Amino acid sequence: MISVAPFVGADQPLMNNYVPVLQHPWFYVALGVVGTAVVLQAAVYLCGMRWRAPISDEIDMVQWALAVAAVCAIAAVVCVAWTYWQMPDTLTGQYRFEVLFWGGGHVLQFTNTVLVLVAWLLLARSAGGRLSIPPRTGVWLFAALAMPLLAVPAIYADGVASEATRHGFTQLMRWGGLATLPLGAIVLGALINRGAGGIDAKLLRAVVVCSMSLFAAGGVIGFLINGSNTMIPAHYHGSVVGVTLAFMGVVYFALPRLGYAIRHARLLAAQPYVYAGGQLLHISGLAMSGGYGVQRKVAGAEQALDGVAQTLGMGMMGLGGLLAALGGLCFLVVAVGALRNGMRSTASHVTADAALRLAVRA
Repeated sequence: MISVAPFVGADQPLMNNYVPVLQHPWFYVALGVVGTAVVLQAAVYLCGMRWRAPISDEIDMVQWALAVAAVCAIAAVVCVAWTYWQMPDTLTGQYRFEVLFWGGGHVLQFTNTVLVLVAWLLLARSAGGRLSIPPRTGVWLFAALAMPLLAVPAIYADGVASEATRHGFTQLMRWGGLATLPLGAIVLGALINRGAGGIDAKLLRAVVVCSMSLFAAGGVIGFLINGSNTMIPAHYHGSVVGVTLAFMGVVYFALPRLGYAIRHARLLAAQPYVYAGGQLLHISGLAMSGGYGVQRKVAGAEQALDGVAQTLGMGMMGLGGLLAALGGLCFLVVAVGALRNGMRSTASHVTADAALRLAVRA
């Protein structure tokens, strides 16, 4: 419904943050359906959890981690609903939707953070990495990722549309993201202290390293933001694409184990580097331009590229974006090509690879 919205008359966009909207009832209904689906999936997962089961292995740890992600997702939707309920009637247009999605959008990033760490652990383990962490400790570290969300009620204390609330959610994501450091260090340790991996171990390690590099670069840039300039998109284009690359790695891990042979070996080997390298160049250009005052969400003469540094930064952004787009296209060629090859027997993989149990049961 969202994809076809422009073809049914939804042609009045508002470029607010987190969920830019098309001003049309069709689009609003579609967005509501997506939100409902997120809540239903998260709720069903939580209802199916064995809450009193002992935490004995990595599978149990990941199941609890995904429960944390589900709670964060529900919390994000609740924030949007609460904001809508408390929204002053005087707010209209783009600013109204900016306020509506600001809190929930920031909270939703905690879901992405939990999920990317799950993906890193899965891929590092499947690449032969040895996880130096007891499962029960891992559960507590994943729970710690969501602990900053306990501050959300206090952030809303001054009203959903106040500047204090806006600033509070910005700081929540900026400082709350530091809770990823312990699990991130464990993943790095697993990559260093590794045993023999499968035939795709080199690829999975490359995905994890590239994904972590992007995610970390986006996080560091987040601390450098000062004003409404291109430093802001540099921050989230780094972190969000780092998450995306990790999910691509999970697809690479799952396809052959589910019986779909990957044929484009050379393309597959290059894809993480092209995608991550292009995106690193992209966000470096944005960060450089932002440091020289280039404003976000402007184009043409409004960018005021009156210096070599600003022009060079935006050129880096364009070239990096092109390379990243090519990397994304490579992923589609590899994944769709594997699916079109058809399914083959996977009995030997299912019984031999303990990491597959982690993926399937989680």
